[in-house]
Amino acid sequence: MGGLSHSNFSIDTNSSSCFWKGTVEIVPSLSAPGFCNFETMGLHKFADASPFTHLILRMKSSIDYLGWKISFAADTLNPQFKSFKADFSILADGNWQEVALPWNAFSNDWSAYTGEPITPCTASTPQVCPTLKNLRDISQFGFWTEGVQGDFNVQIDWVRAGNITSGHT
Repeated sequence: MGGLSHSNFSIDTNSSSCFWKGTVEIVPSLSAPGFCNFETMGLHKFADASPFTHLILRMKSSIDYLGWKISFAADTLNPQFKSFKADFSILADGNWQEVALPWNAFSNDWSAYTGEPITPCTASTPQVCPTLKNLRDISQFGFWTEGVQGDFNVQIDWVRAGNITSGHT
């Protein structure tokens, strides 16, 4: 957690979904919001995501929070700060939603203070984009609430790689 921010999570053993709630607080010494995060433990070899176009999250939220991020680590021994990270949003309507993030939404050059990308992944900045090798070597996932003060409360059903066609919302 960053500064005074706090959160907790639990896993529903019947459904295997995760409940995560907390509050991102202002860090007094910075006069800026801190962060909360949780990550998979250790470095594991996840399934090869390279054949797919997107990372897809199935979640529902009951609180409108605007500082959502997800990260994945690959080919690094420092997964918390050398991961690929992307912003996302989710409606706070209490219904299950699928959030699809194309791989080019992720950058491994982001601010440790705000979580925002310093260099976004673009055709002219391929050095910060996930490579096919990175997508084959995913070893950790993390959820973040960062850079925005406030409460959050979500249920996370799953995270997976998949292909999204142009008609998907």
